[in-house]
Amino acid sequence: MMAAVGFGTVIANIFGYLIIQNMGTGFAIICSYFDDKEQIGFMYQKTLGINFFLCILITPILYLSDRMLISLGFNEDLVN
Repeated sequence: MMAAVGFGTVIANIFGYLIIQNMGTGFAIICSYFDDKEQIGFMYQKTLGINFFLCILITPILYLSDRMLISLGFNEDLVN
């Protein structure tokens, strides 16, 4: 079970880091075209909303990590 939790945590952290890094880069590029502070603030709110939604989608990885390890060929007795 510890292997499953560790596996799920690693996968979730990798995906989460990639999402946050790419969202930050995209936010910086898009905001460089804006002149108005209100447009930048609105884009920031949209970016936070999308980031929050994507993190909700990543959360089931932690709950399904034992099944993922079994599908990769690990012994079911060791995972459960």
